[in-house]
Amino acid sequence: DATATVTATNTYTRKTTPDNAGLTITKNVTGDEGVIIPDDYPFTFTVLADDQPYTGAYTVDGETKNAGTGGTITLMKGETATIGSIPYGTKFTITETEDDGYTLTDVIGGTVDLAKGETTVTIDETTTTAAVAFTNHYVTKGFTIVKEDAENHLYLPGAVFTVYEYADGEKGDVVLTTEPTALNPETFAQETSVSNLPVGTYWMEETTAPENYVLSNEAWIITVTKDDITVEKAEPSIGEQAIQFFTGSDLL
Repeated sequence: DATATVTATNTYTRKTTPDNAGLTITKNVTGDEGVIIPDDYPFTFTVLADDQPYTGAYTVDGETKNAGTGGTITLMKGETATIGSIPYGTKFTITETEDDGYTLTDVIGGTVDLAKGETTVTIDETTTTAAVAFTNHYVTKGFTIVKEDAENHLYLPGAVFTVYEYADGEKGDVVLTTEPTALNPETFAQETSVSNLPVGTYWMEETTAPENYVLSNEAWIITVTKDDITVEKAEPSIGEQAIQFFTGSDLL
């Protein structure tokens, strides 16, 4: 009898999510009341797919982009990146790069390690879209200025201070100008405030003197970090007026 040999070849195609669904990464940013949060500040994420850098395409607001060679994706405040056509079973690890001016406060979706700024999520056939969201708080700080006469310690109304950008030993553009020092009905001191300074270094000087006083030649360097704010004198005092700086109830 003749024997026939039949060879059958099957091609395995790994199922994937739809082109426009699979994994979304959203960037949220919060700030203190009255703070203007920059809209165009880029946040960087490293995306690993099965422990290897993801270098494929993603979309933001309908625009297709390609991840960087190290698996980097960049998002602005309020943006969402969508990765589609993901093979089922793929494990993603998404890590946000730490930034000096922002504090990571929350990560939603997947298995989260907030201390590392990362989450891990596996795309399976029950997944329509795996959504993860990273929330940062825009760091700003401030302090209160109390103005008084250096000799008799009488409080002095009407002083105005201007804060400038400061870099490489040079005073730059104006950041803010305070309201004139005025009576605080709770402390009875003549006070004004410097508020909502982002992380950075600043130069401050008096730009309007109290009535019947000459303008102070003092200047101060303000340093704002994630954790602290310091105010250090940059120029010698002429001794006529005294200024104190407070943050909360603590003297700086």
